[in-house]
Amino acid sequence: NLDKYDNFLNDTTDEGYPRLGNPDAPVSVVEYSSFSSSGCLSFHDDIFPALLPRVESGEINFVFVPLQTGSVPNPEGASRTAICAGEQGQFWQMHDVLFFWHGTYVNSAFQDGRIRTGVQELGLNTADFNRCFNSNSTNAVLTAAQNEGIASTPTITVNGAPVAGTLDAINTAIDNNLPASGSFEPGIIDAETTDTQDVNDEVENAEDVSDETDGESTEDTEVEESAEDTETSEESEDEES
Repeated sequence: NLDKYDNFLNDTTDEGYPRLGNPDAPVSVVEYSSFSSSGCLSFHDDIFPALLPRVESGEINFVFVPLQTGSVPNPEGASRTAICAGEQGQFWQMHDVLFFWHGTYVNSAFQDGRIRTGVQELGLNTADFNRCFNSNSTNAVLTAAQNEGIASTPTITVNGAPVAGTLDAINTAIDNNLPASGSFEPGIIDAETTDTQDVNDEVENAEDVSDETDGESTEDTEVEESAEDTETSEESEDEES
């Protein structure tokens, strides 16, 4: 269900780490993670989905820092794949795909052929993806992640403070960091705003069609009037002769 991310706000941090939700949310949950780590796979399957409602509500945003731990071969290739999918607005979709491959194919999960197929199936621009894969900007993101000095994955922080990687511990830390006001800007695109824009677009298109039709009608009337004038003129000439 990759379309579940369609309405979520998403951007990147100053370091280039993918971020899901409102960047100005009062609480930031950061996962130092690797697509090749079995612990990170468990976190993705069991805990991450339970945090999405809090991202949606605007209480938190969620940041993914790509590291290279774990036993599945080619963790760096997986990280580069996700980052470059993110360049085309598809990081979180590819993030899900990569963890699915880890759980399904294990040691062959991140083979080059599978990655290329995944890029095509997500509808990414292959040329742009290839340019991104070994680019300086992608290298900079991975270098920044390595320089964080995190040796174990998944490592979770809430507003910069490490917490145990359990749902209870994370939720408790989130609650302790929320402001008393309890009013938050949502981490998703307003569906009503989107619907209103769609309606406005349809109205504008209808008006354009109407204008074109009116123009054609006016032209037809002018042609008919011209034809009538010609006939009248011919009749007058016949009568005179």
